[in-house]
Amino acid sequence: MKMKNILIILLLLIPFGLSAQTDREILIEIAKQQVETNKQVAELAKQQAITATKLESFEKSTEKRLDTQNTFMIVIMSLVGVLIAAILSFIGFVLWDRRAALKPFEIKMVELEKEVKELKEKELKHQEKELKSENILKKIIEKFPDLAGLA
Repeated sequence: MKMKNILIILLLLIPFGLSAQTDREILIEIAKQQVETNKQVAELAKQQAITATKLESFEKSTEKRLDTQNTFMIVIMSLVGVLIAAILSFIGFVLWDRRAALKPFEIKMVELEKEVKELKEKELKHQEKELKSENILKKIIEKFPDLAGLA
């Protein structure tokens, strides 16, 4: 600050040194210039304070918006996680329910297959007996031709 004042004084002295002003007039002029310079410095300090206040306000509002945005993102991600968990739970329930619902039908199917197999075996035995009976009847008819009209 002092260096600046000295430079101002030197710059002001050069034009005054060439003129016919008195030292007193030069000092008065320098004092006026110094007062003007001090006013400008004070004004710049006020503007700097205003700018700093605005900058702090901007930083606070930006920080607040970022915090709000982060909170919003956390809520969205939580909802997505809950949705995915619900979907997976639903798929698991469907698979479990299908297995549980089909189990009685599987058991009944096995029982019915056994019954069909038993019936086929009985039918085969019955067919065999029928064939034997038919063969026996043919042999009887061969021995007793009179019984041929009955068959």
